[in-house]
Amino acid sequence: LAACRHIDLILLAVLAGVCEELLFRGVLQPWLAQYGELTGLIISNILFGLAHAITLLYAVSAGAIGLYLGCLPKLGDAPNLLIPVTTHAVYDYFAFLVVVRTFRNQCKAGPMAEQP
Repeated sequence: LAACRHIDLILLAVLAGVCEELLFRGVLQPWLAQYGELTGLIISNILFGLAHAITLLYAVSAGAIGLYLGCLPKLGDAPNLLIPVTTHAVYDYFAFLVVVRTFRNQCKAGPMAEQP
């Protein structure tokens, strides 16, 4: 990510938002909802968390964010995947900015800089 320009980060965030939301909210959640709406929401987001299992905390956080994203399509009169796709893409973009800034600052500080 450190070599990416802002447009690259935007495109990556949009790609992740579209692909992940189509899979988890567009396919898995409705398919699992045949066993109940709540079951579909919970199981699809356990899988969402597992797909983001960089660390245990990140997996749990992603699963919780996924629960929120899973409720978003039902905000309007008709289910709309554009709402969670946009929310996900915006979140990812800002997360990428934080990761890139942190990495670049660590590189500027040098290898001997103290880590918190």
